[in-house]
Amino acid sequence: MNHAMFPDPSSRRPNTLGALRFGVLGTLAIWWEEGCIEIAAAKHRTVLAILLANPNRTVNVGMLIDELWPGLAPSTARKTVQGYVWRLRRALGPFADRLVTTGSGYRMVLPADGTDVLEFERSVDTARVALHAGASERAVGELTRALDLWRGPAFDCVPRSPAIEAYAVRLDEAYVAAQESLIATRLSLGRPAEVVPDLVGLAAAHPHRESLHRHLMTALHRTGRRLDALDVFRRLRFRLAADYGLEPDRQTVELHQALLQDRVDVAGFPQR
Repeated sequence: MNHAMFPDPSSRRPNTLGALRFGVLGTLAIWWEEGCIEIAAAKHRTVLAILLANPNRTVNVGMLIDELWPGLAPSTARKTVQGYVWRLRRALGPFADRLVTTGSGYRMVLPADGTDVLEFERSVDTARVALHAGASERAVGELTRALDLWRGPAFDCVPRSPAIEAYAVRLDEAYVAAQESLIATRLSLGRPAEVVPDLVGLAAAHPHRESLHRHLMTALHRTGRRLDALDVFRRLRFRLAADYGLEPDRQTVELHQALLQDRVDVAGFPQR
């Protein structure tokens, strides 16, 4: 994922003094009122990342072993995992009791705002409800708040175990989907000029994602750049054919035809 698509991380800090907060939307981070807690060892970061990917749920020791040593685990794996957890507790200091031992494994106990992921998902859900209720301006605010939590690709600098890779891909997809929802909402509010710069970058980063290209075509058309909008379709069609031997889907083709005939409505759909 393109790092340039994310906000400047320098301003991202925990919003509640005295509380422990974990960040995974970017490099793995732990914040509290005294500053940041560093987890230097790669395998310690992997264990922490897996626990954070399963908030308030027990992670079986066997799963941790499989993730840390895919294929062939050492005979001392269980004892080694215990050592990693002990060191994580030491690093957490006064918050060590958040990392709980259960009968089958370990659980990270987190409040509703304990990770940036939980905050992100809550804001996206609130935006979805607002959109359903017709409160587009509120949805813009919630989506903007959600996206501002991101400092880079999910779990950046964490060794990619199978589970972490799958979870990171899901989170990165949720990030792009939230960006797309924000763009669509701004377009519906009549703000095409605001979204063109972001859409240009997103379309370049996701050259086969037709929905982003449709938004870009619509925004360009509505800012008086009809020829540029048509050129977006031309380049998308070439890329799909060259990479996959495919044509653009029906929605994209219909939008292209509407642009040719100058009959695109305010929401970016062909007029019937």
